[in-house]
Amino acid sequence: MTRDPNKRLGSGTADAAEIKSHTFFEEIDWEKLAGGEVPSPWDPQISGSLDTSQFDKEFTNMPMCSPKSLQPQAGFCGQTPQDNVFEGFTFTDTTFYAPPNA
Repeated sequence: MTRDPNKRLGSGTADAAEIKSHTFFEEIDWEKLAGGEVPSPWDPQISGSLDTSQFDKEFTNMPMCSPKSLQPQAGFCGQTPQDNVFEGFTFTDTTFYAPPNA
């Protein structure tokens, strides 16, 4: 949670070794972990590829949004005041695309 990326754990010359040697991770056998020998601490029981029981109801109870041509009414999905958190910002990063009329 350090703002300066150069001061974050693992950003020095030791790279990931700095993280691996931290006391928080002292009980981890990194070789076994890399080899897939460490059992998962949790084994979710699911009934199939469409089982959503492990997702919070807050998300599974949300309306499903289809392409605009199939939406039942305007404003039905994804148009709450919080959705456009960048509204009013003027910066456009043109390294990803060329803006129209450029």
